[in-house]
Amino acid sequence: MRAAPPADSRLGALQRGRGAGARAVLADLEAGLEDVLTCVLDDPRIDRQVEARDDYYAALLVAAQVDPGPIAEHIRKFWDPRMRKAILAHLDAGGSGLDPSVRDALETLKKAA
Repeated sequence: MRAAPPADSRLGALQRGRGAGARAVLADLEAGLEDVLTCVLDDPRIDRQVEARDDYYAALLVAAQVDPGPIAEHIRKFWDPRMRKAILAHLDAGGSGLDPSVRDALETLKKAA
């Protein structure tokens, strides 16, 4: 298991769901987006069902108007085909509850398929 970054670093604060991480990203979007994408694409949580930072990360990505390509690529490479099929079916059914950045990533994924 790899060591977590220090809690007082931007990445460490983001991974721990701390507001200081979000404020640091919003203060310098260009520099902070890499850390947000790291959190999304290499989720540090052991059990995603215990807590949810998805909205926290998504809000930062939406604020930064991030390119959905890396998220779509992550879904294409690492998600089980049944999971991809299910989320795309959810999108086709209206996508209730999907954040705009997730919706954009799924649309990108759909176009590439």
